[in-house]
Amino acid sequence: MTDRTASLRARLGRVGVWSFALQTKPAAEEQALVAAYRSAGYRTVWFPESIGSKELFAHAGILLGGSDRIAVASGIANIYRSEEHTSEL
Repeated sequence: MTDRTASLRARLGRVGVWSFALQTKPAAEEQALVAAYRSAGYRTVWFPESIGSKELFAHAGILLGGSDRIAVASGIANIYRSEEHTSEL
């Protein structure tokens, strides 16, 4: 395992929160939930990009606004929803 991989694994933690429900909430409520997850000790919030959900990168930005010490990760990315150049990030 590379140093970079080990560092990433340490930041993500062993247990995170996975939620489809976040995408249905207004941004302020999502951010409050993210703050609560972080207060409960979770280091990562996993979220999907699915039909009817917020756009992946915009949603990540909303979630990141809920805590200055949380990682966000998408477990599902809809490759047909994003422009090609956006997906290259």
